[in-house]
Amino acid sequence: MVKRCYAHTLRKDPETHGRYTARFLIDERGDVETAAPDPNTTTLTDPELVGCITGVLKSLRFPQPENGYVIVVYPIDLGPKDDGTVTPVKTDSP
Repeated sequence: MVKRCYAHTLRKDPETHGRYTARFLIDERGDVETAAPDPNTTTLTDPELVGCITGVLKSLRFPQPENGYVIVVYPIDLGPKDDGTVTPVKTDSP
C-alpha cells in the first residue's frame, strides 16, 4: 500500500525520493493507535505522500502484544529501482 502512495506521487514528480521514518503505537488489541513521521529523520517533503503513508500505517493490524502497547520506529526509504519500477526499501533496522 505504501508502494501505491509512492507510485501516485511519482506520476506528479518522478524525482521524488527520500526517507519516511514511521513512529507508531500498537495498542493492546493490535490496532495502530497513533502514527506519524519522525520529524527529525523523515526527508520526504511532499505532504500528500507523507499523509498517504501515515494513513496506510494507521490502517495496519498486528497480533495482540503480550504486554500491552508497543512503540515502533521503522525507516522506509523510497527510490526508483533501476528497471523503472518502484519498491519501498527497508534499510537499517531500529
